[in-house]
Amino acid sequence: MSTTLDDLDSDQMANSSVRGVGVSNFHLLKMYVFLEHLVLLSNGRPTNAAVLLFGIAPQKFLITTEMKCAHFHGTEVKKPIPPIKSTREPY
Repeated sequence: MSTTLDDLDSDQMANSSVRGVGVSNFHLLKMYVFLEHLVLLSNGRPTNAAVLLFGIAPQKFLITTEMKCAHFHGTEVKKPIPPIKSTREPY
């Protein structure tokens, strides 16, 4: 199953463009151009990253994907990142 632009949330992209890229008139900027600028298209279709960032139902396409994030204070890592314990409930 492959994704199309219809599988992405244009309101979420508009919100991100205002905050991150500084585009205040998103309705004038086509979704395709926005995604292309952020390198979130491959052969004209949204990449997995685009689906994770802006997908209406990303679990429909990426059912086994998990996102893990870490926050660093400063620019130097002084000790190894501890493993993240899963907080998800088993099915």
